[in-house]
Amino acid sequence: MKNLKGKTAVVTGAASGIGRALTLGLVQEGARVAAADRDEAGLAETMKLADKNAEEMKVYPLDVSDRKAFEALAEQIKKDFGGADIIINNAGVNHDGNFLHSPLEDMEWIFSINYWGVVYGTRAFLPLLLDNKESSLVNVSSLFGLVGVRKQSAYCATKFAVKGFSESMRLELAGTGCAVTTVYPGGIKTNIVRNARIKKSDRDATSEEQEKFVAMFDRIAKTSPEEAASVIIQGIKKKKPRVLIGSDAKMAAAIQRIFPGRYEKIFAKLM
Repeated sequence: MKNLKGKTAVVTGAASGIGRALTLGLVQEGARVAAADRDEAGLAETMKLADKNAEEMKVYPLDVSDRKAFEALAEQIKKDFGGADIIINNAGVNHDGNFLHSPLEDMEWIFSINYWGVVYGTRAFLPLLLDNKESSLVNVSSLFGLVGVRKQSAYCATKFAVKGFSESMRLELAGTGCAVTTVYPGGIKTNIVRNARIKKSDRDATSEEQEKFVAMFDRIAKTSPEEAASVIIQGIKKKKPRVLIGSDAKMAAAIQRIFPGRYEKIFAKLM
């Protein structure tokens, strides 16, 4: 898919962060974009930022944890655009806290978005993708879908699940025109930690503790959403099976590969 001009791309989590940057980057490439998110105000801002390219995009309210809503979105996009060439399952949330002190409802919540949102998006749009000679399924995992990290058990579990699901889909779709790309971002300067659920022992984090967590993340997040989107778009064009974003993700992948039995000790000193 060397040329994205005229292609129809669906992007979830398009109201901010990587999703917004992807939306803007894709319309600049000449693609028609269906931008989806539950944050309608954020979607309106994304549309505004698209400026003269806004005629090449439409926005749709969507809760990715709602299977029926995803199915309805696919039907609507088929009516509005005639089909879809690319689906980017990008929407995601974060959770920070020791497993023993975190309500299981938090794990159910994060799985409903980070994992089931990817599954629902894939199931809803794959028939449309397979109607094309050439198409692309893009699922966003994480650096923490490659390595386990303390206090991130819920988040890591969802992103490891996205990795396994996507690799299986790549095998199932081998021989079709649909390429499968799994994305592993490192620290990206987005709002994901600002919207995270953070647990301290048997209570929610205070606003002050949440701000400290956000400040720490902002210090280590080295990559802008625009840089991340550019790398992902190039990965789509080249049909890459795996896209690592940022030096931190590349380093983590290398350490995990070289020291599969010892990387936990290495990361314990770094994180």
